[in-house]
Amino acid sequence: MVWNPVQPQPGEPSILGYYIRYGRQSTGQPGSCSYEDSIFVMTSTGTVTGLETGSRYYFAVSAYNGVEGACSNEVFTDT
Repeated sequence: MVWNPVQPQPGEPSILGYYIRYGRQSTGQPGSCSYEDSIFVMTSTGTVTGLETGSRYYFAVSAYNGVEGACSNEVFTDT
């Protein structure tokens, strides 16, 4: 996955990394981070491994600067 990095506003802490949230169930709520699994990456790219072939997975990303932000819009892929 690749996404546009977050640009902090003046006076806000720098982004320390991102959580890639994912699972086989859609949250059904924009901005929600309620997924089954997650990984933390320190750049605006990440690779999720171990996905089951023949399944649909939903993904969202949130920025972390000491506090986790809201999740991005959800995307999905079929494996």
